[in-house]
Amino acid sequence: MRVQFGYMKTTVYYMSGAGNTFTVIDNRDDGISLEKARQLAGILCSANETNPYATEGLMLIGGEGGSKDFNVEFFNPDGSHGAMCGNGGRCAVMLAAKLGIIEPDMDLYKFGMAGSEYSACFAGSNVRLYLPPPVSIDRDISIPLAGGAIKAAYVDVNSDHAVINIDCARNILEADIEEADLTGFAIPIRHHKMFAPRGVNVNLYKILDKTTLRLRTYERGVEAETGACGTGSVSTAIIASLRGEVTLPVKIIPPSGIPVWADTILEASSIVSCILEGPAEIFDMREIEI
Repeated sequence: MRVQFGYMKTTVYYMSGAGNTFTVIDNRDDGISLEKARQLAGILCSANETNPYATEGLMLIGGEGGSKDFNVEFFNPDGSHGAMCGNGGRCAVMLAAKLGIIEPDMDLYKFGMAGSEYSACFAGSNVRLYLPPPVSIDRDISIPLAGGAIKAAYVDVNSDHAVINIDCARNILEADIEEADLTGFAIPIRHHKMFAPRGVNVNLYKILDKTTLRLRTYERGVEAETGACGTGSVSTAIIASLRGEVTLPVKIIPPSGIPVWADTILEASSIVSCILEGPAEIFDMREIEI
């Protein structure tokens, strides 16, 4: 499958942020427009003649803008655009260092994504991302479903998330978190009128101990469970901490099995920043024609 935009050749980097996978393009010279990227997303996030890997998002890295070192445009595989992607942001920082856009020995980097400014640094081999405080938190909502209402929470970290402890969904889910039918459970919530018109990502978690939880996320725009979800990890950590289920920082184990760590910075008991830390790597790069 080939998208005909003049058969431009470009180098594509395939990256993993804790098992959350991305197709990434250095767009400083390519000049791919947002509209073109929307059309490309479905192709470049699918395995086909043009692209060898199925990934969970497309990112374009652009040059500096104002006080920022670089900018990132993130697209879901369905072409939707404008939401924050935590693991994507961490991958963008890693690639920006590899490409020489930023100096790898700097203390802190600033980049733009989803209309906001984010900061990041390297923590050993990991990338640590600092997010602004949540736009909103509702720690106690009830979602009416066919199998009965379930207790949940809602967090907006420039990406909308429903957060559900599996113990609060036992009236619908009989299996434990590893075997639960997340897709069947999540789709009615993802499209629920409570979260219209944008819809919501659905996070199902289980507490393993006071510093560890297991998390599965169904992501809108991907319309599937992903290997990991950064903003979902941050949202879940916030809710589990507010409920007294964990102490921060908390280790979060996603389906990929590659953990990330989430934390918050508080001032006078209010969140002033959220932290997401974990590995980011390039697992392949190709020159392809688009």
